[in-house]
Amino acid sequence: MITRAVVSVIDFAIGHARLVVAAGILLAAACGIYATYNFRLNSDINALLPTNVEWRKNELNFEKAFRRFGLIEVVIQAPTPELANAATEDLARTLASEKTLFESVANASNSTFFARHGLLFLQTRNLGTTLDGLVEGEPVIHDIAQDRSLRGLVAGLEDALLGLQSNRLKLEDFAGPLNLVSDSLDNVLAGRPSSFSWRLLTEGKGASPNESLGFLEVRPFLDFSSVEPGEQAEAAIHRLAGPIESKYQATVRLTGPVAIDDEQFGSIKENAVRNGVGTVAIVLLILWLALRSGRLIAALVVNLMVGLAATAAFGLFMVGAFNVISIYFAVLFVGIGVDFAIQFSVRYRDERHHSGALRRAIERAGSRVATPLALAALATAAGFFSFLPTDYRGLSELGMIAGAGMLIAFLSSITVLPALIVLVNPPGEPEPLGYSVLAPIDNYLAKHRKPIIAGTALVVACALPSLYWLRFDFNPLDLQNPKSEAVATYLELRRNPSVGANSIEALAPSLEQADAMAGRLRMLPEVLSATTLSTFIPSDQNAKVPLLQNAAARLAGALDVRTASPAPTASPSTAVRSSPRVSISVIAHAV
Repeated sequence: MITRAVVSVIDFAIGHARLVVAAGILLAAACGIYATYNFRLNSDINALLPTNVEWRKNELNFEKAFRRFGLIEVVIQAPTPELANAATEDLARTLASEKTLFESVANASNSTFFARHGLLFLQTRNLGTTLDGLVEGEPVIHDIAQDRSLRGLVAGLEDALLGLQSNRLKLEDFAGPLNLVSDSLDNVLAGRPSSFSWRLLTEGKGASPNESLGFLEVRPFLDFSSVEPGEQAEAAIHRLAGPIESKYQATVRLTGPVAIDDEQFGSIKENAVRNGVGTVAIVLLILWLALRSGRLIAALVVNLMVGLAATAAFGLFMVGAFNVISIYFAVLFVGIGVDFAIQFSVRYRDERHHSGALRRAIERAGSRVATPLALAALATAAGFFSFLPTDYRGLSELGMIAGAGMLIAFLSSITVLPALIVLVNPPGEPEPLGYSVLAPIDNYLAKHRKPIIAGTALVVACALPSLYWLRFDFNPLDLQNPKSEAVATYLELRRNPSVGANSIEALAPSLEQADAMAGRLRMLPEVLSATTLSTFIPSDQNAKVPLLQNAAARLAGALDVRTASPAPTASPSTAVRSSPRVSISVIAHAV
């Protein structure tokens, strides 16, 4: 029944070749115009996900409360904490002024809460030790706070040397701070980039990885009609960050969902022309090896364009806008749909060699390939249509468009293609089809088919136990280039537990329920820590507050900026008066 139906269609096509080809070209033109004027691309990754499953509902509720989608994470790294903070604040102000590119810019590393209350989170014993050290160093703090210049630093060192004379300090206590100053001055005199950190000087240790980092959370205006929605915003961030990087010896990198997705889909455009030309060349080579006729190849290409235009129009009509996955229907159509036309054309060539008559060869080719082509088209379409039940919209839409494309390719191969072959009237086939050089291989396989089948079955049976160690890698980041900026930055941050790059987030109806959930999560071996709002309430405040009040009263005068000295001038006399010769000699000896 399938054969009779297909042969009837082919008979009509070759009997009305001009009409069929004209109708096919008009259909392709109409579909092309429709696709051109209605083409839409929605590159929003979140639009591909279902909204009716529990985990997705939780994610959308969290997004509604805290707005975490569509962010570019800007990571600023500098030699010292001060430079990192200054660069982060400067870049935040610069980006916030670009109202047409960025909806909001938040300095995630500048927490006024911890700036005011951070000491309360120390253990009581450690807090007392820290405050005693600050009170003990009140003279040095006074000198530096009242005169933030080299003159104030030298005055502070003079007071510190008094502590050395009174045996309250040891000479080795000066090694770290003075080496820090010396290294900075050596770099300046040598014309090398130099940095100096008061924080590291007072802490007496090197900066931790977190202290030299700054973080901005940038919410750009995204263009979801582009393959890279955040491309314009990301380019602007790098452009605006250039002067700031030079000024603060900083490095600015981008990561986060937007940057990672843009790098992933932006790779589509990399070497697109070269890859396209190479693909076309390979396809034409395959067609030439299969058809050996420029006229047949031209007929097949026209047939392919008709089917592709019809599939594109159908897809846009059904879904309204392609997504970043369904847009690949075109690749699937060219790669798979063209096979139907190749099979029909190769069978036509064989029949043409035996019968010699053009129409007779087309009819006999149709009768020979009708059932195989129909079954192949139905099986391929069914495979793509099996994507429809999935909740993942990107895959289901791809299945619908590609499945319909396989049926369209089959229909064009039994209508437009036979009519085109009649019109182009390719030359006859004087030689039998095939490659005689490969005949010995065919003969060998046919003669030893049983041992070959048995050997293949044995190899498969021996390989089956290895399936036990088969593992599925569900991490999509492993599909991307680990050396790209966004992915490499994320992987680096993920190795730092305090950054929270591996954190999960959950909503609870009340703080009590959130604390209970956090308690259960802390029991899991996979969980390093669990944080709720209760985490930000310092413990043992009744004991800590009096310690802080006492230290604040004793340090109030030292930190009073109203009594600060004016900036030093270039007067030699001033420099001499503020830096006694004896102090300089002692400092040099200490270094």
